[in-house]
Amino acid sequence: KPYLAEETYQKYRKVCLDNWEAYDRHKVVRFWTYSTKWVDEGFQEFNEMGNAYGQSVFRNLFMYESERHEKDGSPEKFLKWAQSGASDIIKNWDFNNPRHMWWIRNAEHITPQALAYFLLLAPEKAPEGTKEKLEGWALHIKQKSNNFWKYRKHSETEWAHPKTKELGGAPALGGSMFAIAHLLNDPDLRALGWAQTDFVFGVNPVGTHLSNKSEARVKINGYWNGVEKGWPQSHPHGYGELGSVRGTLDGSPLDSQFPIAEKIEAIEGKNEGRVFGKNAYATEGWGVSNRGWQATLTFSTLGSHKLKVFDSDFKEEISSVKPGQNITIQLNAALNIDRNAIDKGWVLLKQDEKVEKIQLTETGLNTGVFTSKFKIPKNTDVNFLELSYGFLGFEKKLKLDVQH
Repeated sequence: KPYLAEETYQKYRKVCLDNWEAYDRHKVVRFWTYSTKWVDEGFQEFNEMGNAYGQSVFRNLFMYESERHEKDGSPEKFLKWAQSGASDIIKNWDFNNPRHMWWIRNAEHITPQALAYFLLLAPEKAPEGTKEKLEGWALHIKQKSNNFWKYRKHSETEWAHPKTKELGGAPALGGSMFAIAHLLNDPDLRALGWAQTDFVFGVNPVGTHLSNKSEARVKINGYWNGVEKGWPQSHPHGYGELGSVRGTLDGSPLDSQFPIAEKIEAIEGKNEGRVFGKNAYATEGWGVSNRGWQATLTFSTLGSHKLKVFDSDFKEEISSVKPGQNITIQLNAALNIDRNAIDKGWVLLKQDEKVEKIQLTETGLNTGVFTSKFKIPKNTDVNFLELSYGFLGFEKKLKLDVQH
């Protein structure tokens, strides 16, 4: 709400409820991951096709959150399935087993993010051991990333998989690091997340952005201003015909190109994805340009959103107010929609069951700080007010005591 009509939403909801427990192991698309096995014999069940274990945790958590707002909803069964999936991860996820980590390429990030999201959305419902499992993952990732590039190495002798190391690693793992760093209050892990982001933008052995700066993209203004060099090559069809789409990532360094690559030959649009030597490896960008990279962008905000209230003169931060008092609300948020304009945002003010939207205005171009003056209603009889920004586990909330 208000972006989807109620009638349309109920149609989608019905399809989910009618099909949720149907299962066919040979179909890539399924409503939730039924299998609790990590890998089927002869068939990699949890692979980059979206069936990585943890996917079912996400799906069931979203259904739980949706259903608990419906009058005839059945949230508890979805919560139970999410808890079952999370418990299985806690028990069986082996960081030293490549099939549970980088082997599943573009889907590796889903497992830690699913556990992290459980603690964000419904911390009191998450299975015992969830936080401890994430603490173990954080330690493992730090050990593997303790190198010049802050890149997660695969072994003591191997930087990246010599042939098929898809770029799901750095672009997507940053999101896992941001989410877990927030939950563990770990600034070192958050810094490691930014290092993965830097890797995408050129701090890597090849020294280029991981997106091919093709003529087609530049012509449609589909490339970032300020990026001097794009990835030397692109896979002409492997990225699902996304060659002219803004944001498609095209490749990542091979093991032989660490720690610093030799001169790379650029062959635009002619790499079939398996050319090595002095050629840059181009991979299938469809899997990483969407969920993985967007998850990194999404979870990166967890460490930067702040909500504060000051007195009317904007001099002193306050936590209690009086009816009729003037206050200043300040929000730090990733809302820089237009770099050439003063942006706007909003927070919600809740008194009992009444919810009011308060608009805030950016303090200047690209400051990321939004403020608004507000007067506490004179006739309010509540004992406290609640300000909030964000939804679905990403909320920032602030409680104001009302002194009568």
